[in-house]
Amino acid sequence: MRTLAVVGTAGGVGTTTVAALAFAGLRHHPHGAPMLYARPSAHLIDRVGDDQVPALNGELAVWDAGVHTPESAAALLEAGGCVLAVAAPATPLGVADAARMLSTISELGEDALAGVAVVLSQVGGRGRAATPHAVPSPLLVRMPYDRALAQPGPLPPVTALARRTQAAAHAWQRRAAALLSLPT
Repeated sequence: MRTLAVVGTAGGVGTTTVAALAFAGLRHHPHGAPMLYARPSAHLIDRVGDDQVPALNGELAVWDAGVHTPESAAALLEAGGCVLAVAAPATPLGVADAARMLSTISELGEDALAGVAVVLSQVGGRGRAATPHAVPSPLLVRMPYDRALAQPGPLPPVTALARRTQAAAHAWQRRAAALLSLPT
């Protein structure tokens, strides 16, 4: 089974939203939707809305894995079967935490980062997000602040998001499909 593990650099950084966005982009995929896994406190099904899909692909999964240290995230990759999405806030501390995670993962070898994406989410409606110089741009997806994503409960359809957020959500969904080796 190939699993997209969404790991957070801290609590409340959006792992559940990032996992739910990935699933939303894959739930109608011609090869079938991935299975969903989450820690009990994540309420991933609440964020997804429901887990009804036209077809299920039992070889794929999206896992809201919660907070991980750089070492435990690297261990997921090293064990095999997992690819990673690192969820972090687009703040100086969040970028530094994501960079530490990438640095530890890169110690696994030059190809280790090929199975990683970093989703930096702007955490407030105002102000500039931190510039993520420490995160290589091929790995980076920047999610702008969107009031609709910040609300609890089921995610709205991507088309209901602000234009910049729609573009970011679609970029993340394409990257998630690529990490799971699904044709887009």
